[in-house]
Amino acid sequence: MAAHYGTAILPARPRKPRDKAKVEQAVLIVERWLLGRLRRRTFTSLADVDAALGELMAQLNDEQNLRRLGVTRRQLLEEVDRPALTSLPAEPYDYHVAVAAIITACPIASPAPRSTRG
Repeated sequence: MAAHYGTAILPARPRKPRDKAKVEQAVLIVERWLLGRLRRRTFTSLADVDAALGELMAQLNDEQNLRRLGVTRRQLLEEVDRPALTSLPAEPYDYHVAVAAIITACPIASPAPRSTRG
């Protein structure tokens, strides 16, 4: 998939939490923001939870400006990310193969790699 998009994958190093700090912090901030707004509500179905989360995510993405940038997440998507997006690969990537303790996604038509070790 990386080859399809002309990019390189740089995974975080094992046992190096600093490699993931920015992403993990952003997830934590959104999680706390959502839970803070939902904590006193009672839901009777999963559909109700989904609807509430959908409303809050729309508010977060469409209305709240990012402090340092002064624009919304939706504006960043439309102005920066969307112009750079390309179509998905024709071959679906829907299963994983482990090779030398590395797990990777492979197209369905690809044969599983063979081990070169005895």
